[in-house]
Amino acid sequence: MTRIPFSVLDQVPVHYGTRRSTALAETVAFARAAEELGCHRFWVAEHHGDRSHACGSPEVLAAAIGAVTTRIRVGVGAFPLPLYAPWKLAESISVLAGLAPGRTDAGVCRGPGATQEALAALLSHHAPGLPRPFEELAAELVELLGRRAGDLKSMPLVITGSGPGSARLAARLGLPYVFGQFALRDARPDLVGLYREEFEPSPWLDTPKAVLAVRVAAADSADTVDALTAGFAGVLAGAAHLPPEARRQLASGALPTTASCLPDAPLPPVPVPDVGSMLIRGDGRTLRRPLADHLSLYEPDELMVTVWASDLNGRVRALELVRDALPH
Repeated sequence: MTRIPFSVLDQVPVHYGTRRSTALAETVAFARAAEELGCHRFWVAEHHGDRSHACGSPEVLAAAIGAVTTRIRVGVGAFPLPLYAPWKLAESISVLAGLAPGRTDAGVCRGPGATQEALAALLSHHAPGLPRPFEELAAELVELLGRRAGDLKSMPLVITGSGPGSARLAARLGLPYVFGQFALRDARPDLVGLYREEFEPSPWLDTPKAVLAVRVAAADSADTVDALTAGFAGVLAGAAHLPPEARRQLASGALPTTASCLPDAPLPPVPVPDVGSMLIRGDGRTLRRPLADHLSLYEPDELMVTVWASDLNGRVRALELVRDALPH
């Protein structure tokens, strides 16, 4: 059996105690490590107004990654399409494709990827009643990129999402679909099934291509995995009961470790949320089973991983463990 292609969606995290410039450099280093580990593609996410994530211009970062890699596909996962004029986005994608010929991807999504303050600023130039519907913007972008097909070598566009609307849109446009399981506690293989059932062949794709995107916490010790899981659960819970310093550490994937992070008074009980399928976790011995379960459930054509870790070394090691745990 051939190992399923596996890829990375990197959130460009600003790990606790580091700067945004460090986060950008670490993501470039992580991309080079991913190429050495045999990953098929490496995407960077777009976030606005979020201090725990460093990348508001993913096409710039993707170009930097393309310049230091030779084989791995590079791209963005994903451009929040309602924030962009399709013409401008098509030009940006074309430039990126020219810098990394034949190995460029451009995911697009419906969600804004921004805080409320950032979103208001980003949309301030739109006329009343805009932005336009996601489906309309995506269709226009496909048309614009189609005109440039000779330069692009292939259609780089990919629809990403975690709901029926994105699945149906990817199927109708005949494009690959990245299903974001990491955004949902419950597994939804029916949405990938919906995409496959309604897929319409296009000039770009003859048969459906479904990518399963999951978040993984993996490390050599079970204690470290437990700590990462608790940190992620704390972020889900909002960690409103902790001081700001502790919340910043949790958001970076670390547990509060210093006395200054601890509350002065006893805390009221706070329920820890069930992370469900939002986080696949395990050490070198236990990771194989949950990965295999998700692959069996979805039967994807490719696995995409976003790593939950507390530093760059942890991200690289987690990716190694994922590679070794995949069936082959």
